[in-house]
Amino acid sequence: LKYAERFGTSMEFAAQELWDDRDFVLAAVKLNGWELRCASKELRNDPEIVLEAVRQNPEALQYASMTRRMDRDAVLEAVRRDGYALRYAAKSMRNSRSVVLAAIRNRGDSLMYASDEIRGDCR
Repeated sequence: LKYAERFGTSMEFAAQELWDDRDFVLAAVKLNGWELRCASKELRNDPEIVLEAVRQNPEALQYASMTRRMDRDAVLEAVRRDGYALRYAAKSMRNSRSVVLAAIRNRGDSLMYASDEIRGDCR
């Protein structure tokens, strides 16, 4: 954990076994959401880790598992902070009016990442 606190932006240089350590990854993503990219597949599917990562950096949603990119809480957290994070959400979330509306409230032009159906409703 001390490594993550000191070198949170350099997790990619950490030992491979640390990428599987939940405490280490959680500490790292709290400091830098981008570190989710180095986490193990299992931890990219951990709801708490993904939520913390997107709180710190909404763009981290792109490194979450597909299950988490379908998770309303994680996606809403990301798009409320940066509407452009909608582009990393699962198709079902890009077709959700409430999710798209949250993204648009943050950045109006994030509508371009919504599903064709939602964009068609706006015409």
